[in-house]
Formats: sequence, structure tokens, C-alpha cells
Amino acid sequence: METAKTLLALVVGGALSACGGGGGSSSTTNPVEPTKSITVLDGYLHNAVLFNDLNNNAIWEGNEPLLGLTDKNGQATIKSSGLVQVGAMTVVSGSPLSRLIAEKKPEWADLSSYDMDFPQEPIGQEFTLIGNSSSDVISPLTHLAKLSAQKLDIPFEQAYEKLTESLSEIEEEEIADDFVAAGQKKLHKFAQLITQTLANDDFDQHADTYLDNAVSAVKQMSDEQVNQLSYLPKLSNTAQGGFTENHKLRINGPLAASLNHETAKLNLQAGDTGLSYQFSLSDSDGELFHDEDRSSLGYSLSVRPENGTSQSLVVADQITLSLSEDMSTLNFEAAELLKGGQWTVYLNATDLDSQGSPLGTKSVPIHFKVSTDNELPVLDPRAEVLSILEVEAWQLVQGDAFSASLDYSALFSDPEADEIIYSWETTASAAGLELTEKDGTLTLSGTPLASQKGSEDRHTITIYASDKYHDEKASVALRLRHIQPPFEEATVGLEGPTWFYLLEDEESSGQTRIYCHAIRFSGGSVSQTLSGRESYENCASAASNMMNVGSYSFDSEGTLNYKLFYHSFSVPRYYAQRAQYGQAVAVRFSQKNKQHLTLFYSSAQEAEKRMQLDSDTTLDFTLIDENNNYSGAKAEVTLSQPGKFLLTFYRASDRRKLLTCDDLNDISSFSLKTASFFGGWSGCKDTINEQAVAPFFEDDINGGYAAIAKTYQRDSEKMMFSVK
Repeated sequence: METAKTLLALVVGGALSACGGGGGSSSTTNPVEPTKSITVLDGYLHNAVLFNDLNNNAIWEGNEPLLGLTDKNGQATIKSSGLVQVGAMTVVSGSPLSRLIAEKKPEWADLSSYDMDFPQEPIGQEFTLIGNSSSDVISPLTHLAKLSAQKLDIPFEQAYEKLTESLSEIEEEEIADDFVAAGQKKLHKFAQLITQTLANDDFDQHADTYLDNAVSAVKQMSDEQVNQLSYLPKLSNTAQGGFTENHKLRINGPLAASLNHETAKLNLQAGDTGLSYQFSLSDSDGELFHDEDRSSLGYSLSVRPENGTSQSLVVADQITLSLSEDMSTLNFEAAELLKGGQWTVYLNATDLDSQGSPLGTKSVPIHFKVSTDNELPVLDPRAEVLSILEVEAWQLVQGDAFSASLDYSALFSDPEADEIIYSWETTASAAGLELTEKDGTLTLSGTPLASQKGSEDRHTITIYASDKYHDEKASVALRLRHIQPPFEEATVGLEGPTWFYLLEDEESSGQTRIYCHAIRFSGGSVSQTLSGRESYENCASAASNMMNVGSYSFDSEGTLNYKLFYHSFSVPRYYAQRAQYGQAVAVRFSQKNKQHLTLFYSSAQEAEKRMQLDSDTTLDFTLIDENNNYSGAKAEVTLSQPGKFLLTFYRASDRRKLLTCDDLNDISSFSLKTASFFGGWSGCKDTINEQAVAPFFEDDINGGYAAIAKTYQRDSEKMMFSVK
């Protein structure tokens, strides 16, 4: 017994985690991706969601790939390439986790997981089991072995072998990976106890005691108790406490389904008034919750599973739910329904021992829907793509102060012209960045704490839009570029050369243009272009119109300090950048405690190349006339600088009626030809950077609009768009 206790005690951090987490054509045969079959069990888990745990933390992070869904035999076939470790998570219908999964996989909406030991009732709990990438079975045993392997820094196979050897006193025969199929009932019982115990908040602190007590409990059970699936003693967190006799708290599955059938029949509509309904919590088969120990149960209502303390609950400021004093009825009251939406509340039952201490909790989701004719705000696809491109241009560097703003006021419109209620969030807060809002503008600022070099993760800013008639929200997620590691400090000094840099000016017409400016540090004097910025649309002109406007010096730490009239600046450091012509440095300078970052170029040619690129990132083409005549339509453009370009296509009769990829494909032949396909992707896409382009004027156009984008890394690239 000491061997088992010592090995398993090492797995102190491994609680089953509740999830929060060009050219020509050829005839070829696409290779078949390799797959593997996975079986998930405690008993066999049905509707367990499999995912690739890329960061080995036993939690689905939301951006990690979803691999599949298990069937009633606990099995699923998944792609086997690129697996790090495979996680299997259970889901409670309507929970935050369930909704997040449904965003990624709409066909998995309203998912509930089942333990096929009790096929008529949903599990009512959310937890995660982990298996090795090489495992064909995922169970509490693989979970423990995986965690032990990580703790001891040994191969998974070695950790699993040690674990099974230590459990030989429970199961005399050779332990099977699928212990249910092998009929190893004592091991099955042990796995059940491990599953319920690893979910305890204090498992890390008392792991060795819990696991020791689990082994002891199984050894002391009679054959009848081992065979009784609902017999699950409550393990103590002390060696003296051992375990307490207990049976599993059961859910009346058919009654739970009937409750949701009844709430769906209510046909609730926004505008309904004076509503009052009662739902019975028992039927001919018994009560909604059943405990074979006939111990007392504590009931509660909550918006999250297993998280209730109150016997009444107000939903969306308009629906009051309450339990009757004898807990036999769920009451629904609403004076007036103002908002449309869908809500899930949870009726929780907690198994209590004779002293009133909780032994376990189960939750039943109950769904309500209020329909409304009012429409949610609509995302403008053109504004979405422009916002995506703007955020894509933000450069975040570890350790460098960052601040950038985005005007989000044009992203959404409301069909009924209702006032739009906005909200927002960002995952970049975990990287030390803060998202603030003022007058329709979001500002992301702060100093990134760590780079994302080599990571597939990208932080997002998500903007939500709703109105007073909805509890639901429309949304758009904008992905930030990866946070880059610190720049290498440049070896070239700022003294001597004429440096060119770009500024953005807004003309009287409201159009924003990019202008070239020049600056030189030499002999203690600073020369710079100052006035008449309209004349300096090329860098040669800027260099020939500099004036001596200030002075500079270096302090003992090598910081360049300079003054321009009444303004003082300091440049503590600058960083080497890639450049095709001459040298380029990223200069970080300070003015009145504010940090700024700009790019200096030693070559006018490099600066002018960047200037043209920054000035023209979106090109529009008309390929179809007012009579929908496509024949022979073509457009040609030569892009002389590297960069990313987005092209949109519209009808000549109305620039608002943008064309979809389907529109272009339907006319028989739409082609994009370029000198090469080096450096990026090309082709008609209804998505940009994996962000879906929403429908636009659906009465005339089916779907989004055609967007053709390509990243260029060469000096020039010629593209021709033709329709035949």
C-alpha cells in the first residue's frame, strides 16, 4: 500500500479541472489524414468533448482544436497528427462552457454529457480527463499517469506502468486499459472514486490521503457494493476519517427532459404581461433528485451548475424563479417581458450527511426562451475588414510601452435604429495590456509582459453590440498580432546620417495622407523639416528643406537628449529593423513621460516605399456593369511595394452592393493571376484572417462580399483580375 500512496501522492497538482479553457493544374490524389480511435471512460462517457491540449495544462483554452465527440460507447475517431495531449471534457447543457463550445461547433449546441453507467441521466458536472497523445484510452488512470509523468519528468508509459503495478492489490489480474470491457469492477469502482475526489477544491493539499482512502474503501467493499454502480463512499481528507457510506445522488432524467419540454411550450414573447406558471418537481417515477440513502437534500437555483445558495433567482431583470417551501414546485413569475433572449438556469440538489455537511451536488439545466421581432444590431462587413486591417497593423513588442486606438462606432448598425449598447473585452489583459473606452474609441495600452514567439495563440479584442430589447449580443473578434520579443539594439548611431520618417496629416477635405519628413543630428545641432508639409510628398524634397531648429547631447548612460524650441525629447535606445534599402531603426523616445515609437530610415527610397504602402492598402474594382454584363471584364494593377492588400468588388450601379465569392464563381470563370505566389495567400475569400465576413444587403447579394488579399514580400508584383 505504501508504494501506491507514495506514487500517487506526487500527483498533487492534477485535479480534474473544471473547464472555465498559381499556376497550372494537375491531377493528384489528396493524402488521407491519419486517424485514431479514442475510448473515454469512468463508465463510458457519451458526448464527452475531445480537444488537443496544446499547452499541457488539462484545461481547454477556447483556441485549442476541438477533435470530436464520443458516442454511447465512449468512442470517437479523431485526427492523430499534431496531438500534444488529448483532453476529454464533460459538459452541462447551457453552461458557459457549453455556449463557448457551441460558438466553435454550432452543431454541438445544448450538449449534455452522460456516464453510460447511468444512461438516463446527464452527468450534471463538468470535469476534464487527460490522456497521452499515444493513448487509445482516456480514463482517471491515464489522467493520474500523465500528471505523474509531468511531476517526475519521466515518460508517460513508465508512469502508467508504475501506477498499474501499485494498484495490483485492488485488481489481481493484469490491469486493462479499458477496465469496463475487461469486467474489472474493483478498478472501475476505484476510478469512480478518483473522479469524484479529484474535483474537490482541497485535493492538492490532501492528495495522498484521498487516494489512500480510495484504495482502502475499495478493498473493504463487499462484492455487492462493488457491483452497485451507485454506491460511492465519500472520501475523507484525513487518514482517521477514512470514508463515509454514501450512494450517488441521482437525477430523474425523463423528468428533467419533461421540464424543459414544458418550458419550451410556454411560447414566451416580448411584450407578454402578467405571467405565472408552476412546474412540478416530481412525477410517477419519483422526485427530480433521488438519494438511496434517503438523506436530506439542499436545493438552490443558480446561473451556473453546482453554484447555488438561494432558492429564488431573477433572470434578465424580468423573470423571477423560486422554489416552493416543500421544494415540490418551481415557480415562474413575470410582470412584463421586455427583452428577447435565451437563458439557462440550474436547479441544484446537494446531498447532505447527518451533520448537514455536503457530500456532493448535481445540477439540472432548465432553459427559457423569449422571442422578439426586434432585430439585433448588424455588423457592417466593410467596417469589420477595415478594423481587422487596422488592428493587424499594431506592433506589440515585449517590454516596450504600447498604445493604439480603434474607432468602433461604425462597426454595427441597428435595423430599427435603436440605441446600441456596446461592451468589450480583451484577452490581452493577461499580457499586461489594458483596454479602455472614450467617445466611441477603444484604446489598448500598457507594456507587454512576454513575447508570443513560437506560439499559435493570438490575443483578441472582442466588441459586443446589443440594444434594450435583447439580452443576447452581436459581436466581432479582432485578432492582435503576436507579441514580438524585444528588438535587437542597433549598432548604428543616430549621429551623422539624414533620417527619414513618416507622419500622418489630415487635410481640410478630411482625407488622411502620409508625408515624409527628415531629421539630422550632427555636431550638437538638430536639423529638421518644419513647415509647408504639403510640399513634402517625397523624401528628396523633405531632405532639401531642413532647418537648424535645436540642439542635442548625450548623458553618461548614452541617452540622446535633444530640444526643439520649447520641447524636450530623449532617446534612451533604438533597435535594428529589416530594410531593403539602407538602414532602419525603431526609435523609442520620451516626451513629458509619454513613450513614442517611430521608424527612422537612412534611405529615402525605403521611406518612400513605406509611404506608398501605408497610403494605399485598399483597392476597389468594378467588374460588372448595370446590366450584370460580366463578359471580358478585367482589371489590372501593379503593386510596387511589399505589403498586404485587400481588394473588394462591387456593382457599377451601386458601390454598396458588393460582390461575393459565390457571385464571381457563378459566372463560370474568375481568375487571379500574379507574377508569383511568394509570400502570402491569394484567391477569393469570404473570410479575412479567419474572421467571417458577414452578409451585406442580402436582398441583392447572397452572403458576404468578395475580398482578395495577398501579402507581398518582393519589390513589385503584377496582378490581373479577369472575368470570362
